[in-house]
Amino acid sequence: MNGSKVIAVGDFNAILDIDEKMGGLRKPTKVMEDFRDFIANCKLVDIHPKNGRFTWTNRRLNFANISKRLDWFLVGEWWINGDYSLETEIVPQIGSDHLPLSLSIAQEVRSQKKNYFKFQSMWWRDETFLKNLKIWWLEGNIHSGSPSFKFIKRLQHLKNQIKEWNKNTFKNIFAKKGRIEEKLEEIGKNVMQFGMTNEEYEMEKGLKKQ
Repeated sequence: MNGSKVIAVGDFNAILDIDEKMGGLRKPTKVMEDFRDFIANCKLVDIHPKNGRFTWTNRRLNFANISKRLDWFLVGEWWINGDYSLETEIVPQIGSDHLPLSLSIAQEVRSQKKNYFKFQSMWWRDETFLKNLKIWWLEGNIHSGSPSFKFIKRLQHLKNQIKEWNKNTFKNIFAKKGRIEEKLEEIGKNVMQFGMTNEEYEMEKGLKKQ
């Protein structure tokens, strides 16, 4: 089976990581490793529930309680790389040890114009940038699938975090730069027609410094 357009859902009776289990023995198992290999070999992607971690509980109290994420929506990489947005949600259920999962699929409308990501050297001047960069890179490690797919998704997460950080930290610096360039161009036109005045010299000097 290849994972191109597949949607696999059900109780797989397995977890990918020890954080997907609370209570009981918390250590890696052969079943966990086999499940991880199965997802990678089939090039499937785990769609994390947006509202919780566990889909099964033994409904016992205190130290006897065990909760796990045993129910999964696994989709082919085609769904992620295409024009679709997928979201899963755990549905509350009374009296059952398993909680149902719902999957929502919406088709995205994408702009024809591509916005290319440009790394700005000024970011290095902020002392918090490198620290945040490491945090964002670790946060992006939430997808399952082939190594190349996981790498691409981490880069996408990193790009989105940097863009949001840049917006909040430097505000509209590029808009300000555009206005300065317009003023410099206007001064240049005046100089070509009437020559450079002392006022324009000082103004140009200040604008270039900005």
